[in-house]
Formats: sequence, structure tokens, C-alpha cells
Amino acid sequence: SSGINAEYGAAGQIFYSLSVGFGALICFASYNPIKNNCCKDAMFISLVNCGTSVFSGVVVYSILGFREVSTGIKVADVEGGPGLAFIAYTTAVAEMPLPQLWAAAFFFMMVTLALNSEFGTVEACVTPLRDFKIFSKMRRELLCLIVCCVMFLVGLPMCCRNGLYVFNLWDNYSVTIPLLCVGLLECIGIMWIYGMPRFLKDIEYMTGSVPHMYWQICWKWVSPLLLIVVLLSSLIKKMIIPETYEAFVGCEDHPINDDIPGTPNWNRKIPFTWWAQFFAALMVIAPVMWIPVFIFWKRNAAVQPIPYLQGMIDQGMVVEEEPFSFGDEWQKFKKRIGLKNNRAGNQVGNTGGCVIENKGARDPNFSQTVTKA
Repeated sequence: SSGINAEYGAAGQIFYSLSVGFGALICFASYNPIKNNCCKDAMFISLVNCGTSVFSGVVVYSILGFREVSTGIKVADVEGGPGLAFIAYTTAVAEMPLPQLWAAAFFFMMVTLALNSEFGTVEACVTPLRDFKIFSKMRRELLCLIVCCVMFLVGLPMCCRNGLYVFNLWDNYSVTIPLLCVGLLECIGIMWIYGMPRFLKDIEYMTGSVPHMYWQICWKWVSPLLLIVVLLSSLIKKMIIPETYEAFVGCEDHPINDDIPGTPNWNRKIPFTWWAQFFAALMVIAPVMWIPVFIFWKRNAAVQPIPYLQGMIDQGMVVEEEPFSFGDEWQKFKKRIGLKNNRAGNQVGNTGGCVIENKGARDPNFSQTVTKA
């Protein structure tokens, strides 16, 4: 159980810190020029993120160790979440020299971290909304204000008396499992449906070189397998072992609630109620259910022509004769595994539109002709 929790927490932390699966990276990347070296940016962000995580871990555990020496509460008894930031960490800061200075610096850091996190979250919501006609002509500042107001109303119950219960419910279910599902489907969709050859040619066109074989193996095999193992193990654990949340119950001498005794570390694990677990299941299903719905809806849709198609062809890209579509790829997969097709071929997937395939400027068969379906 502890090993599964560690893997689950580590995967969630990586998704959180790198914003993988949130959509923020895709939104920010849409503002980059097409010839931007995305591989260099990805390596730089990953190294900075890992370095910051290691530095933060050293700082946090040094302060928790100081708290253990001062109060006797062991580091192993400290749980994560709000209790770590607003109870354990602050009590340790209060024992330091010049506690007012360190407390002000700590909470100023918390405010800046929250604002920094909201930039990516709001951008991931605003950018897709502006693709809809109803929001396309709306001023960006007004749309950002509406999104922030909606998020404020959603988070307002977490500031009430029982807000920690609602916060733990959202924190445990609303993000981590859906992010793992989104990340897994991204790997499958790009590497196995869109195809790694197409993806590698796209990267070669943007950066001038093909990614190393190590990255190709990780993208196609290692990452999907790891995500499947972590996702299945965490789901099985949540179905077998009742999910609990960390409640603040007070000390042994002065508990907050007379019905719930206090503990030496002031926290106690309490199981969620049945209606909370039902609501949690809805929070897990709601973000993920639209992915298969959208795939079924667009199963015969071809990729539409991009506005600057001719300009990209002039830079060394070739147009495929048959556009990419889910329906065509599904027919190819059934044929590959030996399933018979009851229909007389897919006549919808290749109607209208065209898609770009980069064969590289060094390809001897390079051509600059445009073919439309």
C-alpha cells in the first residue's frame, strides 16, 4: 500500500509540477513560431523543475527536522496537503529566530506560488474557449474575469467551516487520476494512432533533427506502460481500501470535537462518506468521458487544411494524398489483426481537407506539390 501511494504521489507530483495533461503547455506552445526548438525547451524545463523540486525537498525536510527536535513530533508523522503548509511548517517557523520575518517571507512565497500556478490554469481555460464562436469576439480580459469568477465561486465552499473536507475530496480525486488518464491517452494517441513516424517528421521539421532512440522508446513503450501500471494499481487500491482524508482534530488535551479524540500530531485519518465517494467517482469520470465521446464523434473526420499550407510547403513540407482520420486508422488496425470489415470501405474519412507530412529536406523524393482529397 505504501509503495502504491509513493508511486501515485510521485506521478501526480510530476504532472502537477510540469503541467502535463492540463493543457497549459499546449496553450503556451501555440504562441511559439513553428521553427521553435521544442526539444531544447522541454529539456530545460524538465531540468529546472527537477532541480527546484530537489532544492525544495531539502529546505522542507530541514525545517521539519528542526520541528522534530524542537517539539518531538516525528517527520514520518507529518502528512502532506494543507496541514504541511499551514500547521507543521508554520509551527516550525515560529520556533526560529526572528519568527515574524520568516513567517512573512513564507506566506509571501505561498501567495506568489498560487498566482504563478493560476497563470497556467487560467490560460488553459481561456485559450480553448476563444476557439468557440460565442467567445471569439469577446475581449480577452473580460473572458479571463469570467473564468476567474467561476473558479472563485467553485473554491468558495472550501473556505467555509467544513471546507477542508471539500478540499480533500477535490484534491484526492478531481485531478490526479484524470491527469494520468489524459497522459496515457496522449501517449497512445500520438505514438500509436497518429503514428510515431509522422510525429518524428514533425519534430525534424521544427528542430532540424530526429529525437534520439531513447526518447522514441520512452514515448512509445516506457511511458504508456508505467502510466498503465500506476493507474491500475491506484484504482485497485482505491476500490479495495476505503479512502480517507486527513482531518484536523486538535491535541489530546483539547480536541476540537468531543466525539473525535485528539492525537499527538493533531491530525486523524477519517474515511469519506458514501455520498462523498459517489461524488468523487463523478469527478474522476467527468473530465475523461469526453475523450471517447469526441473520438467516436470525429471518427470519420479528416484533418482540415491549415491556413498557411502553401507557406509551409515552400519551407520543405509535403502534403499526403490521404488525410489522417480515425476511421481510416481503425480500418487499418482491424485489417492488421485479421478482422473482417463488414462495410465496403470507409468513404467518409477522405472527403475534403489535407494534412501535412514532412519527409525532410534531405529526402531525395522531396516534392512541393499539393494534393487535395
